[in-house]
This record gives sequence, structure tokens and C-alpha cells, in this order.
Amino acid sequence: MPPLHPLRRCAFLPLLLLVPPVQAVRAQETPAPLASVPSPVPSPAASPDLLPLKKAMFPLSGEGLLQSDSTLQMSGSKQGLSFTFREGVKVIAKRPGRFRAELTQFSADGVPQQKLLVVSDGSRVWTYRPGTRRYSVRSFAAFEAADDDTTALGLTVGGFFIGDAHVLAQALRMITRDNSAEFLAGLKQTGATISSRAESADGRDSLVYRMTLGQQGLAYRFTVDPATNRLTQAELSGAQNGTQFGFKETLVRLQVPATTPLSTFRFTPPPGAVKASDVPVDPF
Repeated sequence: MPPLHPLRRCAFLPLLLLVPPVQAVRAQETPAPLASVPSPVPSPAASPDLLPLKKAMFPLSGEGLLQSDSTLQMSGSKQGLSFTFREGVKVIAKRPGRFRAELTQFSADGVPQQKLLVVSDGSRVWTYRPGTRRYSVRSFAAFEAADDDTTALGLTVGGFFIGDAHVLAQALRMITRDNSAEFLAGLKQTGATISSRAESADGRDSLVYRMTLGQQGLAYRFTVDPATNRLTQAELSGAQNGTQFGFKETLVRLQVPATTPLSTFRFTPPPGAVKASDVPVDPF
């Protein structure tokens, strides 16, 4: 796949202007992770009600553990050539930089193919392919430079928890009903916009939020279940280096586990495994 860096910090630097008040909010109160009270569906003509999005993104704004189970589809096109890739992602992560991800790559017709295990202790990243019994190890900095975070961890965990888009999740955390209008005004000053609308499919209602990041050429789409205030889907689209790209992640589970053993973020080569110079994460 052509080198893409849609989630690098440069895209989110303007949002840093909105983050300092988050510290004050944390000092004053600890918001509930998820509210069980259904959120009202906003009118398309009204300013977007950001509280359901805040509650849905709450697990991603923390500094502790996060666990997710999702399906990720990646697609793109450049100069008449196109690609599509689909994988299942099961990951548990702990900031900063620690994670364990179990990936299942699917064929075009949805048949499970090869599996991949990616583990980080915060300084080293191991990649192990059980089908070939080969593994490699590299620095966390090299992992980031290769832009493997989204492929290995999914769009939500890779971008909004471990990656640079974490600043956006933190910014959303500061929202209250009283300061929502002020937040939207500040967001507009950074060149970003956000809107929401109600959608219904297969008898299920959803709140869909669309966010654009000014001149970065990126557009996010977040789908929230208004009955549970849970994030059910996250999408990112844009263009970079002459490539049109899109990520679509459907979430089965996104939660904050109470604890996990430290061994979760360590890799011990199984008997017979052979160390290789490189076991790529990127399927292209």
C-alpha cells in the first residue's frame, strides 16, 4: 500500500488549542464512562448535540487500558489502480505504546486467511506470523515510522488511543451541555467542522457525526447507538500522496477492562519459531 500517514500529529495540532481545559475538567469531575440513558436524536437543522459522541468516545480518551474487537476494511485507489483489504482485529492496549493485537486477514470473498500477532511492550514491537512460524522485532519508533498502527490496531485504537488522534478524544472529553456552543466555535477557528444527523437502517436508529479537519483533507464519520451511547462504527477518508483512501471499522466491542497481566504486552517466541529480518504487517 502506498505510504499514508493520515493520523499523524500534524493533522491534529490545531485541536491542541482545545485540550488544556480538559485538565481542568478532570480536576473538577470524573465523567461517567457510558450513560445508560438514551440520547435524544438531534434535529438536522440544530447545532449538533456532541454529548452522545463524547460518551461514545470516552473509552478512547483515557490513559489506562482499552480493549476492542472489530472488523476493519481498508480501500484505496491511485492512477487507475485500486485495492481493498479486510481483517478482523482483536486488541488490548495500554498507553503509552503497549498493545497485543490478534489479526485475521480475509480473502475478497470473506474467507479467513492468514493470522498475525503484533505485540508491543512500549519500546519494542514483535510481529509473528503463525502460518510461517516466523517473527521479527523492531523498535516502537520504527513501527510508527512504517505507519503500521492502523493496520495492526484498527482505526479507533490505533488512531484515537495509541496514536496522535488521541488529542481529539481528549478534546471531546471536555464537552458539557453548557460549553458545547463554545467548543464548536473553537473547533471552527481551528478550521475543523462537525455535523450530525439521524439515520435508520434495518429498524435501528443511529446518530452519525461527520467531522472534517480543515485543509488536512481528512473526513471522519462516527456512528453512535443513541440507546447505549456506544460507538458502533468509525470511518476515515481522504487523499494523500496522490492516493484516495478509506478506512471503515465496525466495532463489536470497545471497553475499558479492569486489569490485565503485564505478560500481555510481552512476546515469547514459541518452540520452532524462526527470527526473520522483517515480518510485514502491511498486506500490500
